[in-house]
Amino acid sequence: MRRKRSLKTLLLMAFLPVVVLPILLVALATQWQYETEIRTVEHNIEQDLLVTATAREKILTTLIANALDQAEIIAAAWPSMVSAERNRALGDFTYRSDAFRQVWVVSPQGRVTASSAPADVGLDLAQRPYWQEYRRTGMTVISDPEPESGGRYVVRMVLPLAPGGAIVATYRLSQLQHAFRDPETVQLDRVAFLVDRNGRTIAHPDERIQADRQDLSGLPPVKLAQEGRSGTMVFRDPETGQERSAVYLPMEKLGWSLIAIQPAASTMLVSPSVANRQTLLIMTIGLMLAVWMTAVLSLRLARPVEEFSQKLRRLTTEPIRPGQADILINVAGGVEEYDHVARSAKVLYDALAENIVQLEARSNELTLTNQQREATVEALKRLDRLRADFLDALSHDLRIPVTSIIGYAELLQDAQDPPLGSAELGYVQQIIEACNRMQAMLEELLDYARMEVGRIKLRLEPVDPYALIEETLAFFRPLAAQKHLTITAEWPDNLPEVVVDPDRLRQILNNLLSNAIKYTPPGGSITVRASVHEACVVFEVQDTGIGLSDEDKQHLFEKFYRSARREVQQEKGSGLGLALIKGVIEAHDGHIEVASELGKGSTFRFSLPASQRSAVPPPMRESGV
Repeated sequence: MRRKRSLKTLLLMAFLPVVVLPILLVALATQWQYETEIRTVEHNIEQDLLVTATAREKILTTLIANALDQAEIIAAAWPSMVSAERNRALGDFTYRSDAFRQVWVVSPQGRVTASSAPADVGLDLAQRPYWQEYRRTGMTVISDPEPESGGRYVVRMVLPLAPGGAIVATYRLSQLQHAFRDPETVQLDRVAFLVDRNGRTIAHPDERIQADRQDLSGLPPVKLAQEGRSGTMVFRDPETGQERSAVYLPMEKLGWSLIAIQPAASTMLVSPSVANRQTLLIMTIGLMLAVWMTAVLSLRLARPVEEFSQKLRRLTTEPIRPGQADILINVAGGVEEYDHVARSAKVLYDALAENIVQLEARSNELTLTNQQREATVEALKRLDRLRADFLDALSHDLRIPVTSIIGYAELLQDAQDPPLGSAELGYVQQIIEACNRMQAMLEELLDYARMEVGRIKLRLEPVDPYALIEETLAFFRPLAAQKHLTITAEWPDNLPEVVVDPDRLRQILNNLLSNAIKYTPPGGSITVRASVHEACVVFEVQDTGIGLSDEDKQHLFEKFYRSARREVQQEKGSGLGLALIKGVIEAHDGHIEVASELGKGSTFRFSLPASQRSAVPPPMRESGV
């Protein structure tokens, strides 16, 4: 149940937002100003980082390009060197160069044939990753850092050397390390570093990190750079938990990544809470004064309403009489609108008192009417039970004599002592046929009556439509052949089962096929179809018979309706068949409709729910009669 509040509480709640809203607006404005400042500082940091990273990238590109140029000079001069002095020439070149530690000349098979360090001659490089990559591409290859003796890391540069060999120059990482030593960046707590394709450090301002080749692949900017992306971002450092700004640039030709990191703007700026403390104190004092004034005003406004409410409660405990509402006038408080409300309430109360008598009289009339209706409903229920009992008795009392007549007539047919003559046998046959028609009409009448009183019972189960249609057609084919009619069946493969009472489905098909044979002239055709539409199986019985008029189609499914046309009246029938099968189909949650044109035939179409089980494979089918 919803909790109720007093008027004083509601007035207090109404006035408070007027005071609290300015405070919230000031807080939101302060927060917006702080976030604007954050975005501005963050943008400046990103620009500075981008400048730093771009400068480092240019320096690194220049250093690598200079080293490659020196290695190319060796490759160009190598063919003209004297064979006996080649090792010494390589040693002199390495001694004069600050970039390389060793320079090797390698055969196409990967074996060192000449070296700036003669002890390396004969060294086999065939299984080294950088040599295998060079043999695969045939182009200049720069390897990731590799450890050497003494714990130092170097980079191998492999350049083509005619005919088929290569120059392998061992590049000093100390050359790259110089590019990351910047006192200004240290003061700003800004770090720029270089990592290889595995995320391990190549160059870093902290020589300990660089020497240990620490794995920095867990940092978000390193991951993005390794994916070939470039840009700026703000991320949370997994070690310190602080937010940091970063610029990441992939060096695509080398497979390395250049990262620049600095504390984010949110960690560098001071929270605005300190600057706003005095303002918050003043707002708190103002809020307290406003709450006090709101409470006083709400009490003044609520007092007359409380008095008015008490008087109304007193009126509700006494019998309603004209003139009692005079106590509502002149409620204390001196508020003009309250006086108007009190006078309006008095007018309503007096009108209510006058209407009470009329309502009581009307209530007595309605009570009497309801009693009469209850008696009528009870009588109708009793009549319904009597009708149901009558149908049960009728079905029993009528079937027995008809069955007896048929039995005695069949005995007369089989009598041998003395045998009946041909005329007498014809009379007996007419008696049997008349009794059969009477029995069929009686069954239709009883089925329809049961359906009307809700006593029809359905035994629902999944039924194979192929088998049931073939069974029905097998029964009607001899009757159709006698009238020179053709019956055909059409259905798709894998037709699903239908959830029906099989006896009722036979009854539906028997009725429709019987009518089709009755009203189709000799030489015509009847087609039975089955198809699937959504979650239903649709059955059709189409004939080339006499068809239906517009009036016939309007009343076709009404009980006891038979067309006044001469060709219809010639055939015997009760007029209940179509009304009965319509009720049976609708009891299965199905639907039936008819399409017909006078003189051209009719098509009866009805649908039944399909089973959820797998489709039934089609049996062998006959094309027709």
